[in-house]
Amino acid sequence: MKNFIKPLGLIALVLVALFSCDKKDSVPVEEPKEQMYAVNFQLEGAASSKGVLVGTKPELEKALKQSDGPLVVKKVSKNNNIFEPVVGTTNPSFDQCWAEIHNYYEAHYAEWLQTANQNCKKVMICLTCPEAGEGLFVLYEIKPTAPKCLEAVLADVVFSPFNFGKGQYESGEVGKFIDSKTR
Repeated sequence: MKNFIKPLGLIALVLVALFSCDKKDSVPVEEPKEQMYAVNFQLEGAASSKGVLVGTKPELEKALKQSDGPLVVKKVSKNNNIFEPVVGTTNPSFDQCWAEIHNYYEAHYAEWLQTANQNCKKVMICLTCPEAGEGLFVLYEIKPTAPKCLEAVLADVVFSPFNFGKGQYESGEVGKFIDSKTR
């Protein structure tokens, strides 16, 4: 029995010593966060206001370059107009909403194009459909067509660093950021 207790006691002592050691070496490794960026635009509708499209630079470049037509975006904040690009197709229940957005776009396109041509800057407009229900947001980029604006059209969209985490999207600081970037 003595021969059995000694090794068992020794193993228990070693295990206690191992588990009681201070493990300062095991610092949790944080994954490096990718820098987020924001692109400003005008949110059109009953109460026109400002908004930003957020994502990593590659995500935003891909979304904006593919957007010869409208870009579907989703709102990710209740208090601030923060949007992210949507990948894939939209819900079929949005068909009536698409018609409403298209009609609004057609009715106001000339006005937005005139603004783009006057300022020689792209005009980015985000539309939603109040009549058919919320949930679908569509971002249009209206490029100036005036000959005097040719060089300005070739300039890229401005990507502003967006140093806020998803937990901060509802904060007043984000609202101030949106206002400062969309003047």
